[in-house]
Amino acid sequence: MELGAGRGMLSATLADAYSSEAVRLLLVERRAYRYKAERVLRRAANVSVRRLRCNIKDLDLTHAPLPGDGPARLVLLCKHLCGNATDAALRCGAACAAAGMLQGGALATCCHHACTWRDFCGKAQMRSLGFDARSFSLACRIASWAFDKAHEKDDGSDSRWGLTLEQRRAAGLAAKRLLDSARVEWASQHCGVHASLVQFCQSGVSPENRLLVLSSKH
Repeated sequence: MELGAGRGMLSATLADAYSSEAVRLLLVERRAYRYKAERVLRRAANVSVRRLRCNIKDLDLTHAPLPGDGPARLVLLCKHLCGNATDAALRCGAACAAAGMLQGGALATCCHHACTWRDFCGKAQMRSLGFDARSFSLACRIASWAFDKAHEKDDGSDSRWGLTLEQRRAAGLAAKRLLDSARVEWASQHCGVHASLVQFCQSGVSPENRLLVLSSKH
């Protein structure tokens, strides 16, 4: 299942990669799109596809209509779900795990600066490190420094914080990894899987290049 599927091009790519096998795809997206991938996918003989239009945080896959026949064995896929949409996806995964439906997942995180304390799934993990709502908000603000080009036109320093541009970027990346590490710990506890954080491409391809991987403990 692809959460935050947009037009469904990630699912289409996966269907093409597994073209020799029977593929069942569930696409979840809250917005309406034209030129969706289903126009092609539905013509493929070995592909069953269904799209659900709803917000991820309202999704209950234990009662959702799923494509194809047979038991629901779900692999959760998300490509660059902004901010707390990643947290909603992880909670969806935890609900699937509780119902015995989740096999694994891969979530490419992004836009950590848009996260909020209220909706972040790893609050307990952050609290254990001494964070509260206010300091969490500051960490999210610092996370935006990782790819902020606003100061490149200056002399390579940030006069407000006394940091060089390189130090500012390093602090932003560290804040992003901190938030994702809290998510990894939460997922390990609630999704019934082994969770890890990996780099899936070089920063020159995409600076948002961290993947939260959920894999079977067995």
